[in-house]
Amino acid sequence: MEKSKWERLIFSDPSHEHLVAKLYFEDKFVLLLNRENGRDHVEAEITNRDGGPAIKVPFDDLIRELELAKEDLNR
Repeated sequence: MEKSKWERLIFSDPSHEHLVAKLYFEDKFVLLLNRENGRDHVEAEITNRDGGPAIKVPFDDLIRELELAKEDLNR
């Protein structure tokens, strides 16, 4: 079986009240998931390239927008 290029790291981070999940692709950090606003309100934190604070977006919204963008690309 081929090893996945994805890695998930679930851990307790002092800057978050609840557990967080970091996702890596080919050993490069992609995003962090948190559930600070409850289990039904998971957020994706995307690192800001200019060094500013991470961009936080609702996970479900991110997934929906990714799917819509994929559909638009495939038209």
